[in-house]
Amino acid sequence: MRKKKALFIPCLAIGMSVVLGGCYVGGTESAGSADTSAISSVSEDENGIITYSNEELGFAVDIPSELEGKLRAEVSEREAYGETITTVSVYYMGETGEAHIMSFEEMSEAVWKNVQGEGGPLGDELGVSKDGRVVIINTLQSNPYAEGTVDYEELNKLPKQISEVKESFRFLDDEQQ
Repeated sequence: MRKKKALFIPCLAIGMSVVLGGCYVGGTESAGSADTSAISSVSEDENGIITYSNEELGFAVDIPSELEGKLRAEVSEREAYGETITTVSVYYMGETGEAHIMSFEEMSEAVWKNVQGEGGPLGDELGVSKDGRVVIINTLQSNPYAEGTVDYEELNKLPKQISEVKESFRFLDDEQQ
């Protein structure tokens, strides 16, 4: 049985931050609206595995337990190539401030091909759904915290944790088969 946790998890993250301006996903960008509503959920199973799932976008990832209570997620949308890209931004809630540590971007295969053709920085493709939607992950490029701080040390653990998140990615419709 899974125990539900709130979308805003004041202490669940270690900083997986990508500055979206530095990893802009092309075309014409319009200011998107941010939403922290309950279209997403975080749950923990009996084995202590914490799962972030987004029913609307149809995917889930497992979050390392050492990030429990340190993450916050925010959903936003923007237009590119005449279509909508939905972004789930994940923030680390550190002792010395908040850092954007990773984002998941969901888009059509056609938009993804256009983005790849731009030649700029690209996230890692996590998968393509049965209905042709692509999910990519953008991750922290450098540690934004000052050396010697607890937050700096925590974010230095991030590459291993991001690898675990990537490996756990799955589409929800694949789980229901």
